[in-house]
Amino acid sequence: MENLSIRKVDMGLLPKLENVAAESEKVKERMREAAQKELIPALNEATKLVFEKYPKMEKIGWVQYTPYFNDGDPCVFMTDGPFFYIPNPDDEFPEETLNNILEWDYSAHFEKDSLAESFNKAFNKIDNELFEVAFGDYSQIIITRDGKLTNECYDHD
Repeated sequence: MENLSIRKVDMGLLPKLENVAAESEKVKERMREAAQKELIPALNEATKLVFEKYPKMEKIGWVQYTPYFNDGDPCVFMTDGPFFYIPNPDDEFPEETLNNILEWDYSAHFEKDSLAESFNKAFNKIDNELFEVAFGDYSQIIITRDGKLTNECYDHD
């Protein structure tokens, strides 16, 4: 019969791992703060210029999430937008349009080489991971004309 003995485990490794585990939330928070420190001022500066150029525009926003299903392809985090809200006097349901960011516009009101189109192109060059770290998954971010940024939970179903 084989002699079964309990091997000693180097306990010097576990405290290090436990320390990393304990600090992981703090590290994630520092990453989020760093991402926001870079991204939010750039967004504020750019949206201010867009709002100055388009006085009827009231809001700029986007949604970001990981899809639940992607027709067999991997479900990876993504941003959708930016969208621009300009009230339409002919809108039969302005409250519904205002509350549904996907009903906002991102092209029809702007010329091809416009500032809004430039904003759109620059926005979409930013790596999605930076948006995820800064604002989280399943989020709807809206920036208003007065510079207020809101981050609300977004259900993409």
